Amino acid sequence: MISNRSRSHDTFWSEDPFGIIKPDEYDALGINASDVTHGTLAAHHHPPLLSSRFGGNAYGFGFFEIYDRLEEEDIRLIRSITFNNQEQIKNHASDLNRIYKKIGLLIRFSTQGKPYYLIPAQFVSESVRNIKDKADEISKVISFHCKKYKKDSLVIGALTHDDDPIINNLSLRFKEHNFRIINTPASFGFIKEPLDMVILTRDIYRTILLEKLRRTGETLSGKRLERHTLYTIGKIWKVLKPDGEILIIANSQPEKTNRTAKVS
Repeated sequence: MISNRSRSHDTFWSEDPFGIIKPDEYDALGINASDVTHGTLAAHHHPPLLSSRFGGNAYGFGFFEIYDRLEEEDIRLIRSITFNNQEQIKNHASDLNRIYKKIGLLIRFSTQGKPYYLIPAQFVSESVRNIKDKADEISKVISFHCKKYKKDSLVIGALTHDDDPIINNLSLRFKEHNFRIINTPASFGFIKEPLDMVILTRDIYRTILLEKLRRTGETLSGKRLERHTLYTIGKIWKVLKPDGEILIIANSQPEKTNRTAKVS
């Protein structure tokens, strides 16, 4: 769906994309400090993808890759639990955390039956810096677009997930602009007015892969990924104003060259 960004987001989000949980909050939240692995920070949110040491995503899908490494007793426990049943999780939180820890997954459950996530400390510092750097670069383009076309307010689409901290950061910087999140292919159908700009906060292939994995658990490769990408770019082109711009921000800026490329 497509959604308008709230203008009341706490500035905390611009500095902390994961909702880090402080140690003095552990007791109130039912977190056992011994379940928080050394070198990690407990958090309410997690990165979309971080490889586990046995393959798969450390924040999900990991059981499929390491299922044969589990003991029979652990397998029976996992099969007996409905993971959207908070009461069941609460009763077995200790055993589940022991299993997760053993197989290298970075998910834990509190004694209240609620999940929380372990984020490597180095990853947190790198992410915060990366978010600020990307937001700085996007801010320059937004400001230049306003000056170029003499506009005080823009309608800006963002092809990303709802809680993308980069967009939260930009929403706080540019309260005069209207940011709209495009988080599924169907979202394009909800756009009723042409957009001044569409921003992709990461490589388009990675954006599409993560969105497909989140919705269906399916991964794309080769020609299917290429078809999805071309389809998405076509959709973006149709919702832009004639003088609209597409901005795809990379993880790091390439070196300046004299090479010119024509894109059709």
